[in-house]
Amino acid sequence: MTYFITLSLFTIFLLAFGGVQGRTLAHRPGFAHTSHGGRTYDCVEFYEQPAFSHPSLKHLVPKERQNSTVSKKVKFNEKDGCPSVTVPIASSTGEPIPNLVPAQVHCSAVVRTKLDGSNRQFFGTNAMESLNKPNVTGHQRSASRFKLSVGSESIVAGWVVYPDYFKDNEAHLYVSYANSGSQCFNYDCPGFVQVSSHTHLGTKPDRYSEIGKAQFGWNISIELDRSNGNWHLYLISGPFGKEDIGYWPGNLFQQLKNGAAQVEWGGEINDPAAANPAPEMGSGIRAEEDEYDAAFFLRITVIDEHSNYVEPQGTEEFNDCHDLYFVRDKGYQGSYKGRIIYYGGRQT
Repeated sequence: MTYFITLSLFTIFLLAFGGVQGRTLAHRPGFAHTSHGGRTYDCVEFYEQPAFSHPSLKHLVPKERQNSTVSKKVKFNEKDGCPSVTVPIASSTGEPIPNLVPAQVHCSAVVRTKLDGSNRQFFGTNAMESLNKPNVTGHQRSASRFKLSVGSESIVAGWVVYPDYFKDNEAHLYVSYANSGSQCFNYDCPGFVQVSSHTHLGTKPDRYSEIGKAQFGWNISIELDRSNGNWHLYLISGPFGKEDIGYWPGNLFQQLKNGAAQVEWGGEINDPAAANPAPEMGSGIRAEEDEYDAAFFLRITVIDEHSNYVEPQGTEEFNDCHDLYFVRDKGYQGSYKGRIIYYGGRQT
């Protein structure tokens, strides 16, 4: 049996509020979808994508492909996707890639499993994350993300508002990974292998949650294929069902290919200049003030050693910028909401 890291971003459920007085999550989820604004994308032959230039991955390229000439690129078509055996990759703009060095201000507001010395291992996670469009200025960025890690190795996926990179103020699907002290974002360095011919990193939602109105989310799931150590990212939506977006190859890691020691869910901001105002996180609402409008993760589960999706146990709240942001673990709230957390905020 194989085990995949499922990041189901594309099951975007409508969580409409039941009225102004008794605002509770409705019981009829609806779908939102993805769109492809901002940067342009080329359809490239599968083995010509950036991932396979990584020294640890070159051996995965079939010998007959290793000495072949580069295929002619085709522009990505949003309606039809890429032709067979090709995948969408962001076109090179010739501009410098934004620097991902540590920012002057970096804040996280997350719920995470405790490192309690029990040597627990996790083989994936699943949850629905709300879709928000936090306000950022200058070189700031704000993200909602899942993170699985062991030691210095980690993988991250979710959405991020990052104007320096995407040239707009929309939320975009993103991934990153870290090992041996280095970090890689999206396709900017070799690592993540694109599989889907339709949905690519940088995809954005076609609708967002609104304060006091309907709430939308991406149902994300990440799972490990224990037969080869690859972590797969899936997006679940109406048109394509459970779509395999791509994977982080096990060859990138020494430890993470065998499982994660810790899982996190929540928000993160980076502000290189410590600007005022600070960037919003999530919906911009502090969960302690108004959890109905705060950003959320619901139906949170982890994959255990028996390949079962179970509610995470032994968790803690972590927030390193209490004056700006907030996170609240509400625990299990019944079969509809499941395990739920609220997070977010901004300096007023």
